[in-house]
Formats: sequence, C-alpha cells, structure tokens
Amino acid sequence: RGAAGAKGPPPAAAAGSGSLEDLPIFAHREAILRHIREHRVTHIQGETGCGKSTQVPKYIMEDAEAMRKDGRGDGVTKIVVTQPRRMAAITLARRVASELGEEIGKTVGYKISGDSVGGKLCFVTTGFLLQVLVNQPEEFATYTHVILDEVHERSVDADLLTMLMKLLMQCSPKVRLIVMSATLQAALFAKYFSVVEEPIVVTPQSHRRGRKGGSSAVKEVKPIFVGVRTFPVEEIFLDDLDDQFKITGGFARQGLDKALMGFWNMSGGKRGKGKGKGKGKDSSQASGFKRLEPQIAQGFDELCKELVQQMAREMCTLIVFLPGIADITSFYETLAPLDTSRADRRSSLESWRDDYGDAGGGNASSNGSVALKIYPMHSLIPREEQEEVFKPPAAGICHVVLASNIAESSLTLPSVCGIIDLAMRRSIQYDARRLMSCLVTTWCSQSSCKQRAGRAGRTMPGRAVRLVTRDFFESQMVEFDPPEMLNAPLTKLYLQAKQLCAKLDNMWNRGLIPDEIEMDLSTPTLLLGEVVQPPATTLVEAAITELACVGCIDRPAEDALITPLGYLAMALPCELRLCRLLYWGLMLGCPCDAVAMVAGLTAADPFSTPSLLVVKDQKEYCKKLERSFAARLWCDRGRHSEPLMLRDLFAEWINAGAPRGPRAMGSFAREWNIIPKKFEALASEAVDLCQRLAKLLNPRSPGAAAVSRLLQAMRFSVDRREELVKSAFPTDSEYRKIFSDDVGTMRALICGGFSDQLLVHLKPRWAPSGEKKKKKEEQIVDIMRKQGLDSRGTVCLLNPPQELRAWNAEENHQKLCEAMCGERARRVHWDEKEKLLFYDFKGEKKSKRSRGKMGAHVDEDDMDEEIDPDAVIQDVCPQAHRLHQFGAGRWKFSVELALDDGEDAWNQEPMEILKPIQPFLITWEVVQHTSSGGGKGGGKGAKKPAAVKAMPDWRNPVGFACHAAGTLPPEEHLGVCASVQGLESGASAFVAGATVLGLNHVPLLLTTLDPQKWQVQWGFDYNTGEIRAMKIMHYEIHLPPETLTYDVMWKLNVVRKALLDALTPWPEPQEEEYDRRGGGKGGKKGGGKSGKGGRGSGGGYIWVGDAQKEMADLLAEVWPTPEPVQRPKRLIWQSAAGEHISEEHEWLQPLTEEMDWDAIEAMQSHSQGQGKQSRSSGSKQLGNDKESQIVKQVADYLRGQKSNQDSLSSICGRFRTSPKVLKKFDTMLEVLPNRSNSNDSIVKLVNGSGGYSGWDASGKKSTSSGKGSKGGGKSSAGRGAGQTAGADRRIDELCRIPGVGCQIVDFDLRVRRQIQAFERRRGKASADAAFEMLAEWCSKKDRDSVRSWTAYLMVLLKNWEQNTFGEDDDKSYQ
Repeated sequence: RGAAGAKGPPPAAAAGSGSLEDLPIFAHREAILRHIREHRVTHIQGETGCGKSTQVPKYIMEDAEAMRKDGRGDGVTKIVVTQPRRMAAITLARRVASELGEEIGKTVGYKISGDSVGGKLCFVTTGFLLQVLVNQPEEFATYTHVILDEVHERSVDADLLTMLMKLLMQCSPKVRLIVMSATLQAALFAKYFSVVEEPIVVTPQSHRRGRKGGSSAVKEVKPIFVGVRTFPVEEIFLDDLDDQFKITGGFARQGLDKALMGFWNMSGGKRGKGKGKGKGKDSSQASGFKRLEPQIAQGFDELCKELVQQMAREMCTLIVFLPGIADITSFYETLAPLDTSRADRRSSLESWRDDYGDAGGGNASSNGSVALKIYPMHSLIPREEQEEVFKPPAAGICHVVLASNIAESSLTLPSVCGIIDLAMRRSIQYDARRLMSCLVTTWCSQSSCKQRAGRAGRTMPGRAVRLVTRDFFESQMVEFDPPEMLNAPLTKLYLQAKQLCAKLDNMWNRGLIPDEIEMDLSTPTLLLGEVVQPPATTLVEAAITELACVGCIDRPAEDALITPLGYLAMALPCELRLCRLLYWGLMLGCPCDAVAMVAGLTAADPFSTPSLLVVKDQKEYCKKLERSFAARLWCDRGRHSEPLMLRDLFAEWINAGAPRGPRAMGSFAREWNIIPKKFEALASEAVDLCQRLAKLLNPRSPGAAAVSRLLQAMRFSVDRREELVKSAFPTDSEYRKIFSDDVGTMRALICGGFSDQLLVHLKPRWAPSGEKKKKKEEQIVDIMRKQGLDSRGTVCLLNPPQELRAWNAEENHQKLCEAMCGERARRVHWDEKEKLLFYDFKGEKKSKRSRGKMGAHVDEDDMDEEIDPDAVIQDVCPQAHRLHQFGAGRWKFSVELALDDGEDAWNQEPMEILKPIQPFLITWEVVQHTSSGGGKGGGKGAKKPAAVKAMPDWRNPVGFACHAAGTLPPEEHLGVCASVQGLESGASAFVAGATVLGLNHVPLLLTTLDPQKWQVQWGFDYNTGEIRAMKIMHYEIHLPPETLTYDVMWKLNVVRKALLDALTPWPEPQEEEYDRRGGGKGGKKGGGKSGKGGRGSGGGYIWVGDAQKEMADLLAEVWPTPEPVQRPKRLIWQSAAGEHISEEHEWLQPLTEEMDWDAIEAMQSHSQGQGKQSRSSGSKQLGNDKESQIVKQVADYLRGQKSNQDSLSSICGRFRTSPKVLKKFDTMLEVLPNRSNSNDSIVKLVNGSGGYSGWDASGKKSTSSGKGSKGGGKSSAGRGAGQTAGADRRIDELCRIPGVGCQIVDFDLRVRRQIQAFERRRGKASADAAFEMLAEWCSKKDRDSVRSWTAYLMVLLKNWEQNTFGEDDDKSYQ
C-alpha cells in the first residue's frame, strides 16, 4: 500500500512503468468486482505495493457507473475507507483524486479528527469511523461500501470496529464490506464474518436480546490473493550464514556460534530462560512465544558489520531491523568506522579508502569497493534530519539504514537490495496487576518478518537475512502478531462498549436490530466477548477498576454509570489522566492552561533534540544541545515541571501572534529552538481539543467562553454547524489574559490530574548514614566540601579513561569537558583514591553564560529573574545538565577526543565514558499499586514490591534535577507524572510529564488521591494530635509542621466534596421534566439523554462543577516553601480513609481529619491489660512546660483586657512567643481575623474557658474540664454522648420547621462533628444561637437552589463562628 499511497513513488514507477495497469491488482479487477456483487463480505490479501488501497475504491465507483449506464443500477455509491493513521488517510485521498484528475473534495475526501473534506469516496481513520458509529449506529445504513484497510495491524479500535461491522451488517443487508490486508488471517476472519453471508430468518423462538442462536452451516468465503513481488527475495537464516558468507574470527564468529548454540539447545529440548522466569509457568504467557529470551546475543553487532560489508552494493540500500533506539545507537557506534562521513573528517593526507583499509575494517563487498553511509531511523529522530536517506544512493555509495519497525510498513526506502532482520521488536504490554504499561522486547511473528522481507525485491533481486534458525522460525515463532487488545489497557474501549450498549439497546427497542441476531449485547463485558479475539477477563476487570479510580464511572461495577469525566474521555483522543487534568482545569477556572498542557503532553516533543546519530560533528552537536537546553530551561523557569514548561512555550507562541506555516513560524522557531512541524502538530492538537470542548460545553459557561477565546487566539472559531473555520488574530489584548499567572493553581491542577502516578525521593543517598562504609554519594560530598567545590556547579565522572592522565592531565581533562558540554570548567580536581574526576563550573562570570533565545549568549543572572521565587529545588548549573545530556541518558557512551594535535588525532579510538554523577541528584521511585494487600488502611501483611526506578526525560531540566542545597536534615521530595512505562526488567520505568513537588504540596496531592487503594495512613503526633507523617503503600513520608492541620484537612475535604458532587451522575430526567440544572455553569442540555442516565449524555452538554473558591481557600493554607522536618518522638498510625458519605466514588470520600482518641484508648487498654488507666483526650499533651507557662501568662493577661482579647502582634511581642505556640492551645485561645487590620489577627479567650483554670501546670488538659481541643480528638464517652444527643435534638427541631430547605440527611458525620466542636469551643448558648441562624438562612433557600447542602451548612457554621458571615460566602455554594 505504501507504494500506492503516501509512501514514496507509485507502484507503477517501482515496476518500471507509468501505467496503473501494471499494478499487480489490475489482473484481479474483474474477480474482485464479481465477488463484491455476489457476496456481502470480500477478503483481499495483497502484499505491500500491489495497489489495493488506491485502486479497489476506484474499481467500485467505475463499476457502479458502468452499471448505471447499462441500466442495471442507479450508480449511487457512498464509500468509506478506513486507515490506521491520519497521514495515510489524507495522502491516499489526495493520490486517488489526482489519479481521477480532480481536486480533492469533489469526488474524493477525507475525515479525521479536527479536519475534514467532503466526498462520496471518503478516507477516514479507524478511530473516526468508530466514534461515528458508536454515537450514531444508524449512520451505517447510509453507506454502500465499507472498506477496512490494513486490518492485520489489529489495533484496539480496529477490532472493536470489526465487531461493530459484523453487528450492523446484520441490520443493513445492502451494505457491502471489503476487508483488506497485507497478511490477512483469512480463516479467522472468514469464520468470523460467515454469519453475515447467511440470511436472517425470523423464528417464533425466544426474542430475548443476545440469544446465541443459529446452527446453520458456516459458509466459508475464501480470500482473493493479489500482488506478488516483482523480483525474488532469497531468505537466509542464521544456520545458513556459513554457506552464504565468509564469517571470520573475532567477536562476529563468537556471536554467531553462541547464538547457534542457544537455538540448538532449545530445539533439543532444553528450554531457554523465558519471560516467565521459571516457576513452572509457560514463558509464552506474556508474549505468546515458546522460545528463549529475545535478546541480542553478544557479538551480533560485529556480525552485522561483517554482513553489511559483504552485502553492500552500490546505488542500493540495506536495512538492518533492530528492536529499539538503544540498540540502534549501539549498532551505529559499531558501524561508525565504515561511514564515509566520518572518513571525510580524518586526515586529509590520505584518501578515505586507503584510510579504511588501514583500519582493517575493509569496505569491499562481493561487487567491489563500495562506500557506505550509515543512517539511523526511529520515530524519535525527526524526519527533517534524515531526508537524505529517502533519496536514491549516488554512484559508488550504499546506504545502510538501522531502523526499528517504522521501516516495516510505514516508510518506503529507495532501491532496497537486502535486509538483515534480528526478528525482534519493542512492544507495549499491559500489566493488569500493576495497572501499568510495560515496554518489552519480543520476537516478531512470521507475518511481520515476511513483511520486512518485502522491503527488498521491489526493484531488483534481494536477500533477506534472518538472525534466527530456520527451525526456530518455522516451529517456534507464531504466524501472526497477537492483536493489541490482548495486551493493551481497555479503559477507553470499555467506555465505548458501555455507551454502545446503551445505543444498541435503544435500537433494539425501536426494532432496528433483529431478534435472532447471533451476538450477546446485554453488557459491555459480553459485548467485548464478541470481538474477533476477545480479551482476557483480567484485562476487562482491570479496566473497570481503573475507570472507577480515575472517575470516569461512579463505581467499579458492570452496572456503573458514566460520569461527566467519562463522557469527556470518550470524546477526546487523550489518555484518561490527561482527560482528568482537562476536566480539573475546567473546574478550577483555567481551561486554557489545561488545554496547552494536554496538547503538549499528547504531541511529540516540539523542542529541537540533536542526536549524534544524525549530527556527525561533535562540536556542532554540543552547540545544538546547548541551544536546545537553554530554550527548555527558559520555559521551565525553575519550576521543574514538564507540563508547565510546555504550557509556557505554548503561551509564548500565542503572545507572538500564533504564527502558522513554515515562513511565519521561522523566527519563532529559531528563537525558541523548536521544530516547526512538531510544533504545528502540537498547535493542531490544541485546536482539535478546543473544537471538541466547544461541542461538549454549555455555550453560556465560563469554560466554553475561555475555550472560544483560545481558539480565536489560534486564528480559528467554531460556526453554528460546529465546524471549524479560520479567523483573524484578535485585535485586542484579551488573549494575553487567557493563561493563569498563579503557579500555585497550576501545581494544584497537575497534582489533581496525576495524583495516582506518584514519584518519591526519600532518604537522599548523600545524607550521612552513620555506617562505617559510606555510600559513594557520601564520599563525593565529603571530597567536595574538603576541596571547596561548589555544590550547585560541580559534577564528576567515575573512573575516566587512563590515557587522559598519561601526560598533560589537566589539559586533557579540560579537553574532555569541552568535548562534552562545549566549554571548559573553572576548576578541575582529580581524586586518585576514589577515581573521581570533578568539574566545577561556578565562580567566574564568563562561565555563567549560556545560549538563550535567538541563539545569543544570555547571562544566567538575567535568567534568574524568570525563576520561580518559590522554586521547589536548588538545581545545578546548566553546564552540569549538558554534561549529562551528552550521553543521551545512557549509562555508558563514547566520546571522540583528539588528545594529539597532529595527523594522528582522528586515528584515536573513541573513549568510553560513564554517566556523570551528581551526589544531590533526585533519584525517583515509582509508587506502585498491587492488587495484593488491599483493604482499608491495610497492607501490613502485604509483601513489599521491588523498587522501580523512575527515569524522566533526560532532555528536560527535570531529567537531571538536583537539590544541591546540602542542608541537614536532607529534604525529601515528591513528584507526579503524566504516564509511566515500565521496562521489561521490572526495575525501572520511563516517566513522561514529570513535575517536582515539595512536601508542602502534599495537600494538593490529596485532592484526588484514593486513600483505600493507596493504603494511606496518617501518623499523628502522640503529644499534639497533629498529622506529622503519612504512609502511602510501603513508603513512610515525614511532613513539616503545620502541613496537614485541622483547617487544611477541613478545606481539603471541601475540595474533594466539590469534585465528588461534580462527578456524581444525575438520574436521567423524564421526557416531560425540566432539567433545572441545565442553565448552570457547563450544565447539561435539557434534551440530552444517555440511555442509562447521567450528566454529559450524548445529546447534551457535559456538567462541569466549580471548585475555584474551594481550591483558593485550600491554597491559602499551603506553605509556599516547606519547613524543615522535625520527627516526633512517637507517632500513632491510623487509616486516612474517613466515613463514606456516598455510595459513588469511594476514592473521593472524606479523609480523616483528626486522631481517634477512643481507638487509641481501646488499643492501649488492650495492650496494657486491666487495671491500668487508659489515656483519654483530656490528658493530651499540648506543649512543653515552658509553652504552658507562657500561655498561662497570656490567659491571665487577656482576662484583664476589655472583651478578653488583644492583637496577635502585641501578644507575641509582649510575651516573646510565636503564633504557632498560641495555636496549639486553641481550646483556650482563639486566633481570629482582624477586620481593621488585614495584616494582623486577634487573640481572644475561648468563651467559657475560664482562662487557664482548666489546665494543670504541665500543660495537660484536666479531666474535669468539659472542652476538647481543635484537631486534638474526642471527649470522654459520657460527655460525647451528651453532646451527640444535644446535636441530634437541635437538628431534628431545625428540619421540622416549615419552609426550611435542609433535611436530616444533609447533616452527615462531618457536619455533626463540626457542631460538636463548635459547642465545645463556644458553649451551649452560642450553639443555640447558631441553630437559630441556620433556621433563618435555610428558610431562605429552596431545596433545589443549593447544590450541596452539606457543604453549605458547614460554611454557614464556620463563618458564623468567625463572625464573617456575608452574602458573598453564601453565593458561592448556590
């Protein structure tokens, strides 16, 4: 298909003719058309380049027109052709229109997300057609022909669409289906679609939906085979190499012998060590292969070097298929001496051929002397930087392409004469237990290997060398690749299946689906069981669990309802947590920031990323690396957050006028060092998101208005038909206000979106351990301090090459530094004992310069003005980052270094350097969730999982983030990321979209964290009752003082309640009912219905709550920077999961706000035995003796003052104390806002406290007192029972008053606790007055006018107590 469509020259040209009749498919034209007329399903199997993708739709249209002219039909056709990729759909549509001699849009069009051109022959992406048919199944009957192309790729969307085709074709007998592929599983699909060929007979049997009927014989439809290679391709296996090539000694011979021995041992009955690693399990469970471990044998790189030299032919291309970018890099370094571009940089005294001959590599093939050019090909390398590989090789040149499976079918290379196939690939498999995708190396299937061999033989006879034995290929490798559905997360698929069930139920009730249909459509799980190869039950169950944890369904059950977030996730082509980030951004009033982050995290990295695989000159590589990192650093602004970095780049583009196109974007691209095409893709992603949101949000909502302004700033708008139209850039300055300047809100947005993808950096390795043998980081810190090296400007290399110190060591060390980061260090220190080489870049002004925007030198002091004043970490200098980036994140890499200045400079072998070390480097671990050890606050008996090292993107500032403050106690850090991709070893994982957080940001993480799933526990200080530590799974995190106070926890639960209310689905209104919530912010359209009910249904708008005020209140309690951690002497651990207030969304239930002293008493009584006095809340230690004496003096002083109060500044100055001390005794002293002076507060005696008379000299609450303490726990049993009875009586009396909108159910446990605490602090009289106030205000409100009565009552009580009640506070909860 590639040659017939978007990928290189047309097949006709490839075959040496310009006529379309020379295409292999032309000979089968009449057979294909006859089969389509006589059968409902047609299978076409044609190898790559046969022309099926472009010609079959044309044949159908030409046949329909011919039948119209003959009077045998009306000639009406409406054809839709699916393609797996957007670019393929667009390019194929343009190609077919060009062959028809028409402009695109007349007969031929395309439809993809965000772009569409009409036409009766329409090319679409698989996902686009799936979305159309899931939301509007009736649309299927309007087509005459549906062509599913490239079905062998077996993506999740393709398999679900295939199942939908089977169902809808039984409802629309006139539609014809054509299934096309290069390697079609003919028997599997023929059997699957056999029911479509049989007429549906209505019988008087049971009309129950989903009845498995039909015992008729299967009518097998054989596929039509078209297309053969133009020239033969010889297949050579590993055990044939000695017969075909001359493999001499050395590593190549050793690698070949070792690999042959491994394959022969397995074929002889000795199993290799598979992915299951023994334990009696078949190693084929993960990948479907019975074989030894898929890993590249030692010496295979040298073997490939030998094969390349012997297979090379001039004006031809050789392709070496490798698993991933790491293998491509490794092989590139091995083959680099054969590259002519490297030879040209050598001594000019000799020709490059003589130079190669001296090197001993030899560049001669069987056809004579041929020059080689080595090219890497991978999706991470921009195509703009490798355009030369797509040009035909010049005379005397052979191109050698080291490629991943991207060259298997997606790209066409010219004049391929041979391939070397290692028969391995890197694929993503889903771990349902850990809910994590893992990148693993697996053996390819036979069909994939044949597809790779098809690259050769198009223009000349070719050879395909497979580095596996023939027996292994034929008996152990599976015939076809397993479908993606068997190994991928099914979250989005399950949502689509759930909505499809509702739509099909509607069609069933309307009689559009026959009763005798042979498919079970009753539940999403059963519906997924109807696909070609159904997924495992564990994958479906994992999808349900994850959807409930993220908030897309209201509970982890089959009959759960889809939430507004779930409808948003179905409508957006984004990962679930990115959808939650976007929804959270709408609730926090910053949707434009969220759109920018999501677009940046979804699209490819827009910044330029130089690679030594492409940039052959090492000096030029360093310069490009410097410019790239300077742009990233400028956008990051010291926040160490990849989402914020991408958001700021996007905002700079908007401020620059949102230029589009290569010319207009030229200056912006140079200024910010970005790749124009990649940023165009990012901008298109943002436009697509805004267009989809404009359809989903209520036009009257603030979120829709903000999205509309962002679209206008990107030079687009949405018309009345919801189509995207171009517009002019705004002339006013309002576009500059669409992004938020509040970094705290941005961090809250990121924490809420990614809270369940947590990273931790605990117990830094550089901190003194007290052990006799110090860790390497401790030793480095000791050396740095002894030598006076700057902690933020120093980086070191471990055991550098010995030849650096053979002579002139100082100069050679500086040359190495200059070769790796482009400049010399201020100071170099070599430690002979530890074999450490230190580079210190700090000190001199000239060494503080880095390349900034426009490629000019910018002083770092100027950049400091852009740094976040509340930066989480004190990072190292840019030079240290660039030294780390030189190796592209690898543990070991090569550096070309000319120690001599003479003619032999380039004859020196590259030096191997280990990854640079910085002792203050933040080393992340991924907090894993496992299915074992669950339960509320449980996990004691659960086995601790092995640590998983997180590896952020090395290209960004967060990739080598260091906290070089070096203060004690050492600071610990947390982090979140947008995605986690585990590696096959299980010990490490790639993380994308990482953000560094301080311990002061813990409240922001808790806004959406599930305390039960992550087994969160609070560590209460036994003396003060304050939360001073927390456990997440097996990680224990100690918190700074006043991080999670009672006020913080209360406001945190208010935020969680606001999100809970927003995500709780509403029951579907009846046809005649008016939806009172339709007019609110982002409310649902009154006429919309969702089948099962719920907000955000198919025909209306999604509901978006408003949590701006609640989040602002919480942010006011969050410290800008963390205080030093002081570990309490004793901690009491309790579960963080509070009492449930709703059956939906268990993960958003309230968190425990205070220590359960009754539970502590019971635990202590049980442990101490009978007769020992248990500790009650009245004996809680509030402070030490010194603080108690100070508070006693303050109380005595306030009793003599008017109104028993004075200003906070006056009290602290008079008694030389701090507000923290006074707040500890909050049951006796109140710190209230000062209305006359906003910068000060008022200290007041608690009503009825009697001053200090209720406290003993040690600062303990006496048991005779009747008052508790804020956040300090519960009263004794008798007193608590009396307060509870009094509160119940008042609540019952209040709810019986006529006209009062509240009900008893609104007074949940949290409200009742607040009433009890209110009465303890204020006394009975004040509590009575408070209920009179509640009666007055609740009588003014209708039941339906308040969104959350629970939150409304809590705000009324709190504001009444603080004497700050007003209209503004009331309106925020309407």
